[in-house]
Amino acid sequence: MDGAGGGGSSFLHPTLITDGETTLGSSVPHVWSDLVGSGVVNSGKGGDGSFRFEITNTSTTTITRTISGSQTKTLSVSVTSSGSESSIGSIRCKVTASDVQKSPVYSRSASWVVIHRNLLKYEVIAEGSGQLRATGEQNLDTDKLNISYGNYTNGSVDPRNDIIVVYAPEKDIPVTIIFAAAEGAKNTNRGGPGGVSSFEFVLKSNTEYVFALGAAGVVPSPGGGYGGGGGTFFYRGSQLIACVGGGGGGGACGVGGAGGGISRAGGNGTGSRPGTGGMAPSAGTLPVRGQFPGGSQTAYTPYGRTASAMSGGRVSACTWGSWYINRAYSPCEDIGTSYFRGNDGTENTSTALIMRSYKAGPRGGSGDGGNTGWIYRQNGGNGGWGAAVGYNGDGGGGAQGGGGGHRSHSGGGGASGYSNGEPQNVDADKSNISYGRNRGNSYFEIAIQP
Repeated sequence: MDGAGGGGSSFLHPTLITDGETTLGSSVPHVWSDLVGSGVVNSGKGGDGSFRFEITNTSTTTITRTISGSQTKTLSVSVTSSGSESSIGSIRCKVTASDVQKSPVYSRSASWVVIHRNLLKYEVIAEGSGQLRATGEQNLDTDKLNISYGNYTNGSVDPRNDIIVVYAPEKDIPVTIIFAAAEGAKNTNRGGPGGVSSFEFVLKSNTEYVFALGAAGVVPSPGGGYGGGGGTFFYRGSQLIACVGGGGGGGACGVGGAGGGISRAGGNGTGSRPGTGGMAPSAGTLPVRGQFPGGSQTAYTPYGRTASAMSGGRVSACTWGSWYINRAYSPCEDIGTSYFRGNDGTENTSTALIMRSYKAGPRGGSGDGGNTGWIYRQNGGNGGWGAAVGYNGDGGGGAQGGGGGHRSHSGGGGASGYSNGEPQNVDADKSNISYGRNRGNSYFEIAIQP
């Protein structure tokens, strides 16, 4: 019988590999059988040796491991990562003892993965009371978040009084936002279409962002007394980042003017005495406190009282509800990590605990008196209405509200849009190439940057 060959040796590099281990190939007894006889040969069949190694991640992400149950039969380890990207690693147990042949002894490693998703969560909140109407979430890795005016009501009596809070709970997310303002109402002739724009922006983690969506041509409209389309507004906390303007209401003898995209003026209505489009403020120049239609900061002139409120008003650069006004808060200052608080001061602990600064006003930020909130989103000028002047369209709402039609059944002007300078790669839809104008209610859409 021929002799068996010898086994190979192992090698571990002394500096490139640490805590390395090798195993000795096992020797399994083998039974031989031939014509002479049979028996067990103790020298056996040779087994394979093995080795294993782990790659250590040397990045600067801070990993926090929380260990529980170390004195019980069940050991639990949870891992969190401070970075914004996904991270991987492994963990193993090390057992040491004295007066033993081998110490320490290591267990097999268990791998872990911390995945930071491009996840957005949202809350639909009644601005005046702070009531939480609905919640939801969308993983942008699988689809975009798209919300239109009125499709989130969940029992809301009037969606115009609601705002949508959006936040990223896991990581900063670079996104592309498309948002559109509402169309003005039809009054024999069509109202003007709402402005549409897109831009790129980075949503910071656990930070409050707010969308306020206007309705298309209702009574009273967020954009005016009757018939103007509401603007769509995007805030970081209380600070207005960007908005697009609503279209003017139509008249029997004239159409409403188109709403403007970001930093675009609104269009004029048509007819013999139409409303003029709202002028677009330059980036970052919007005053902190706005004004109602007609120019007053303290007296709102409702539908039907048009003599001094036909010119468009102006939205505030920062929100400022009465609870905060009475406590001497600055309109643009951060509140810190907190729950949402309504205009009446009610703190809703069912909302997310995130970095907030939105200072809620009454009735969806419109208000019927300057002492109850200084937000002025309802800023479209009132159109002339009645036998003496005709039935004219109202102005749309936005950065600067459109003017109401003056006489002879003319159309109202569209409102302007605005940017505080932070949105990047803005497509303001000046030539209507990318998206067209919006015919219908307002909406917003958020997707990961391509």
